[in-house]
Amino acid sequence: MQKKHWISRKAHGFKKRHNCLTNAQVHAGKKYILNIDVKDFFTSITSIAYRNYATRERNLMETKYKEEDQGFPNLFFYAATPVFHSGSLPQGAPTSPFISNIYMRRFDTQIEKLLRQYISDDILYTRYVDDLTFSSNSRAVERVIPIVRGKLKALRLEINDAKTKFMTPSQRQEITGININSGRPTIGKAYRRKVRAIVHRAEQGWVITSAQKERLLGMISHIALCHPEEAAKYREALLPIATTPDSTRKFGGVDRIKLPVRKGRGKKKQTNGKVGVTGASRTVKRRITINKKGKIHDNDK
Repeated sequence: MQKKHWISRKAHGFKKRHNCLTNAQVHAGKKYILNIDVKDFFTSITSIAYRNYATRERNLMETKYKEEDQGFPNLFFYAATPVFHSGSLPQGAPTSPFISNIYMRRFDTQIEKLLRQYISDDILYTRYVDDLTFSSNSRAVERVIPIVRGKLKALRLEINDAKTKFMTPSQRQEITGININSGRPTIGKAYRRKVRAIVHRAEQGWVITSAQKERLLGMISHIALCHPEEAAKYREALLPIATTPDSTRKFGGVDRIKLPVRKGRGKKKQTNGKVGVTGASRTVKRRITINKKGKIHDNDK
């Protein structure tokens, strides 16, 4: 059972009545978005790091919220249980997101106030598991990284610089798989086209396994967050389709489905590595020069 004292309001991952949509909605309408990914998030939260955190928080939290007040937990209880596999939180375990939300509570409640004081007074912050999102109408939001890095270091966490992304209004602004460029959350067209193509192939007779069907239903549920009517059509078409544990005609995996690429009005296909005057079966590039008198000379003649 999740209580309001245990987890910060800034956390949106694996929390009741919160999801990736509520996480993105907070930042809709802001000009500049900064996404920061925490490197090896779960495995970096060790039993030793959690115990040190619990030691620092015990006096403050248990003084403010008595243990009998809505069942406030004994922080050391989780450090003594098998939720820490091989000394750290296991990836994929149902308990890991809950423990990580408790571990990040102090960071979540303090970081936005700190950034508003030193960077910009309109900065907004949310966290979806290991994805930290900051938004503002000022480019100053780019300068939050050193402060965030220092606060995470105190928790023995690191920023994954390779996945850190700063997005301007002229770029595609996507937060936890949801686009907010239009000022309201939407699911990207490429993602929706992919799901539509897979469902269509399944309707045409391609046999899918039960695991693939479950994954596809999960993708449809993601679309339903912003486009419920469209998702309902896909779900209605997919549910009656029979599945099989094994088949020679099954999909090779939803990630391997290739969508048709729209042809643009680009240059014609080059058959001999040159562009220029087009012939019946070849393309030739004319080498033309202009002398000092302004006369044109064709070097190919």
